[in-house]
Amino acid sequence: MPLVYRRVVPLLAFVLGLLITSSFYGIYIYIKTKNYRPPSDVCWMGSFKYNVIYLSYDIEGVSQKEIRNRDTTKKTKRDSSATTSNSEAVQLSTTGEGQENSLKVENDQENGHENGHEIQTRSTEVMPAEIPKLTLERSKMNVGIQNDIKKCVDSGFNIIILAFLQGSTWPGQVEAKPVDAFIEWNKLTPIQKYDSINYVHSEGAKILLSIGGAKDHIDGTWGNRHGMDLEYGLIFKGVEKAKEYAELAANAVLDNNFDGLDFDLELHPGNYLPFREGHMNTFLEETHKRAREMLPMDERYIISHTPMAPYVSVWGGDGSYLKFILNFQDEIDFISLQYYNQGFYTSYETTFESTSGSWAEGSAIKELKDAGVKMSKLVVGKPTSTSSGSSGYTRPGVLNEYGCKAKQEIGFVGGFMTWMYQSSRSAESVEWANGLRKLCDGDVAPICTIET
Repeated sequence: MPLVYRRVVPLLAFVLGLLITSSFYGIYIYIKTKNYRPPSDVCWMGSFKYNVIYLSYDIEGVSQKEIRNRDTTKKTKRDSSATTSNSEAVQLSTTGEGQENSLKVENDQENGHENGHEIQTRSTEVMPAEIPKLTLERSKMNVGIQNDIKKCVDSGFNIIILAFLQGSTWPGQVEAKPVDAFIEWNKLTPIQKYDSINYVHSEGAKILLSIGGAKDHIDGTWGNRHGMDLEYGLIFKGVEKAKEYAELAANAVLDNNFDGLDFDLELHPGNYLPFREGHMNTFLEETHKRAREMLPMDERYIISHTPMAPYVSVWGGDGSYLKFILNFQDEIDFISLQYYNQGFYTSYETTFESTSGSWAEGSAIKELKDAGVKMSKLVVGKPTSTSSGSSGYTRPGVLNEYGCKAKQEIGFVGGFMTWMYQSSRSAESVEWANGLRKLCDGDVAPICTIET
């Protein structure tokens, strides 16, 4: 046989074998995922059940950029018609491109509440030795978002939420707009997605998709401080549009074999009227019911909600987010309250004990318990660092002490959520997870049995 053939034939055989192997692996992945159901419950992380992190890259899709351009145009046209209450001044607080909007309401009669950042020295606490760590061998996970998902899990987070799928477009229509981390996820091959999810599950964790975010603008085209954009706001378009929005999200979960869906439904800063007029509550109810129909609890799908903390307070009136939670909490796995970006939730007292007499009265953990919310459902959300939120940052070691105190005093067990994981500052996420996995005095390290 000529020399060239002796060299080429083995190479061709190798390539052919590789293609055949890849094809069979692809078929295997298809079979494994065709009738996918999430595995059993998450493994507890330390003394609390949930340690939740949002994975975000601050990336926008083209359609979202177009939406923002239209937003600017609409705002210019309508600024003259905006109305603002004399008794309240509503401010939009941001600390950089891509950070979620904040809702900071300052009443003329409530100028005494805290207004600044809580800037403290970072904790140097390390992962306690008594927390077990799984060490099963895995295939390499070193491609972009794959690597970041692995880092989140290895850091000790048991709920990883990909931000975001947006679903609201104007005027009041539903359209899928993957942005941010979901864009990066969609770049993965089916095999890479399978390997990522399998790794998450092997460590007793779950991966969710979040729909919404501050830039989904479900209440319309512009920052109307106290009004309702009936023409452009999706939440004003009735039950069928709400169901369509939920179906869009649930189908994305099913198509990607995620473990569940997170609703991060936010209004323009200061826009309480959709709550008080009942439109927001209707939208919450209909989206949740349709999503739960498609992602049933008995098939282990998770549904979580991530409202800004004032949404559950007197600020929202009789139609606040609390009303929805009380009616549907048995169908919700957990509620991550955003105790940040408000210039308010900067202490143990305002986060866990009482907000009595303030514009956000009723939003502390104990107040929610007294209102009838189950403690197993409540998760405290905080920014990973002072650069990830305009206010509300608490060092993870201190926050863990707060949690242990609340566990002893009021039975707090839900855990913590943080915004956000950033690959350029992954050490912050490791510090955060380690600080919050430290056991409370007298607690025993959880033993996790992973079932499929």
